[in-house]
Amino acid sequence: MYTCPMHPKVVSDKPGLCPECGMNLVPAAPKHQHQEPRHEMPKLAHHDGFNKHAGHSTNIFKTKFWVSLALSIPVVAYSDVVQKLLDYQAPTFPGAVYLPLVLASVIFFTAVPYLSPLPIGSSRQNYRG
Repeated sequence: MYTCPMHPKVVSDKPGLCPECGMNLVPAAPKHQHQEPRHEMPKLAHHDGFNKHAGHSTNIFKTKFWVSLALSIPVVAYSDVVQKLLDYQAPTFPGAVYLPLVLASVIFFTAVPYLSPLPIGSSRQNYRG
């Protein structure tokens, strides 16, 4: 069985990507049947054989960063504030007024893995911060 390190409810029979955050699915560790002695502190990175940081790939985050950076250039170029501040007019075409909204929405959704610790959306209903 494979599971997402950030979303333990996502389980698959084969390796792949998490549908919620795009991270690699990692092999699920079997749960320990014995309990740790009470005098030992539990390990922070492991909870019942589960490691939230396993499967992190820096390439996924770097790619999302560069895509977001590239998409933010037209958002800034077509913003009214920047056009007034620099006294220029961006090229116009049908639907140009919606370009910043559409691109900013794409940028926001590439940032979802960075926002996953926040209680946003129905997937985080059980958040206990």
